[in-house]
Amino acid sequence: RTTLYAALVRFGLIAAEGGDVSNLLIATQAASEKFYRYMLGFERIGEPAFYPPGNFKISLMGGDISQVRYRQKVQNSFFRITPEDIVRMRHALEDCALVSAVA
Repeated sequence: RTTLYAALVRFGLIAAEGGDVSNLLIATQAASEKFYRYMLGFERIGEPAFYPPGNFKISLMGGDISQVRYRQKVQNSFFRITPEDIVRMRHALEDCALVSAVA
């Protein structure tokens, strides 16, 4: 489960790089704030609150992509993103845009 979660975070970072995003936002369980703070340098934007279904508090967190790049290189080689990863993601995003334009 942890590996799948980490892979989704890595995929999100590659998509952000491929889409030339400058700031990132995440809505996460309050219990997961430490992960995003430590691994990506995110900060909490608002107080945790209950959202449907209301079983646990959700925190909105965010960070600048330059801080994320620095932290992901320093913290964990799993999150290391190569230029080839970004190029492949840009091609995938372009393909999605083409499909959307046709539909």
